[in-house]
Amino acid sequence: MSDQQHSGPTLIIGLRLIGVVHGVFVGLGGLIPLLYILLGSADQDWRAGLTSKIALTLVATAGFLTMYAFFARKRWGRYLGILCSGLLFLSLSVPLAAWWLFGSRGPVGSPLVGALYVGALVLLPIGMITICLSPAVRGAMNR
Repeated sequence: MSDQQHSGPTLIIGLRLIGVVHGVFVGLGGLIPLLYILLGSADQDWRAGLTSKIALTLVATAGFLTMYAFFARKRWGRYLGILCSGLLFLSLSVPLAAWWLFGSRGPVGSPLVGALYVGALVLLPIGMITICLSPAVRGAMNR
């Protein structure tokens, strides 16, 4: 049975597009700050800020691996997408919720921009998890 019988070309193109977008935003979102830190701390001890360097390396690696897995339709890409998005959701939403509940009580400068930012932080990882759990994607990512 061919791959085209399980999933249409539109779904395959959509998966590849999702992979590229995820890789660009998450992968480069970890790689650019990592390069900035490495270039800025070239004269310092390599152990300075090691935790942030490791975290950014893991984020960049997960983003680019997810991009490859969605582009090549690898079965393990769904699980990596769920794991990466779940960790991204927790690492962004929990500190934001803690700040919102216990942090600053001053007036917000531009509430619309803040609401859009919070919406993007919460909805984008949840959207990726939802896409990875859909039965159509499960059938299409079969390599």
